[in-house]
Amino acid sequence: MNPVLVIVRFNLERASWFRIGRQPGYRERLYNPQRLERRQALFEDVTLSSLLGQSQSLDPSWFRLLVMTSDALPDDALLAMRRALDPLPWARLFRLAPEAPMRPHALRAIRELIQRPDGAPDDETPYATVRLDDDDALARPFLEWLDPHIRVEHRDHFVTFPNGIAGHLEDSNRFSRFNRLRYRCVSAGLAHIGVAQTITGEPSSTLAQVYEGGAHQKVDQRHPTLVDERGPAYLRTLHADQSSGNQGRSIYHRGQELDPTQVALALTLPPARLPERDQSSASPA
Repeated sequence: MNPVLVIVRFNLERASWFRIGRQPGYRERLYNPQRLERRQALFEDVTLSSLLGQSQSLDPSWFRLLVMTSDALPDDALLAMRRALDPLPWARLFRLAPEAPMRPHALRAIRELIQRPDGAPDDETPYATVRLDDDDALARPFLEWLDPHIRVEHRDHFVTFPNGIAGHLEDSNRFSRFNRLRYRCVSAGLAHIGVAQTITGEPSSTLAQVYEGGAHQKVDQRHPTLVDERGPAYLRTLHADQSSGNQGRSIYHRGQELDPTQVALALTLPPARLPERDQSSASPA
């Protein structure tokens, strides 16, 4: 497998990024203990479970999960995240000040993953960075599908998998329903193909990581973009706690409704997250 780094932002303080960040009480809501508990549970049950359920077993020789969080994250929440990540040799946790750039931490992880001091002077290594929100999921074959796109000739290309699933989370923390979602340049699973010098691990591509491409909805207007029609490739989770405030958009509601058994075949979700009547239909991880 070619090198892949999945980058997750967990409760980052970014008032300038979202409409909700400009509303009164943003910081109080961001660090609310009950909200943080719900977010941590979603991250573990949905996002992390989907990575652990990949068809290609994750190995630190080619894979990294980078979790970027706030340096003001309360101690209890920080401990919970460390307990989730510490057993995973391919996971890294970074704490950022408000509005601080992610690039230095991403570069450090890229160098760690790619650097081979015994490589030839002109060797270059292609790699992918993948965007994934802390409540979204990747389908089981996602990394297997992405791997053929990770080539030196695809330097600074983006890869989008438009076909996925929208999951609607109710107050009980169960998904109430799922429907098909087709969204070109959706945030979930959007990937950038970078190239790094093998000896140093330093990127030689113009962009180092996926978030440097700008707003995901317009990335194909700024950069060459490969469209992979296989799917469902991802789960986009919709609920009231989201910072983006986009959960009511019609694109997330108009697709054909899916039976939870179809969803359980596509990606790994704990039975307790499925509609109660359908728990028995979940596929094992």
